[in-house]
Amino acid sequence: DGDGLVVGTVRDARDGTAAAGVAVTGEWLELTIAAGRMSQRRPRLTATTGETGWFALCRVPREGTVTLQAARGADSTDRVELEVPAAGVARTELALGAARVVAAG
Repeated sequence: DGDGLVVGTVRDARDGTAAAGVAVTGEWLELTIAAGRMSQRRPRLTATTGETGWFALCRVPREGTVTLQAARGADSTDRVELEVPAAGVARTELALGAARVVAAG
């Protein structure tokens, strides 16, 4: 069908080991133009990594940008933009780490 797929792994940023039980969320922007009006929505999908850190998000758009973020407890990734190609399958690796606050000044 016309749907895309994002697959990947999540690893611990500290030691590179597979990160199990991590919620990986993907979202994208959909614009619709009808009757001279434009509307938008942001669909969202979530998958949980298995023991090997592997995840899959099905039914994402082809040839579009999907924003990914992974989180488990206080650890998370930044928001990462991933381009899904016309072929419909994109692969990525995410590094899960602790949040850090840096004071500038």
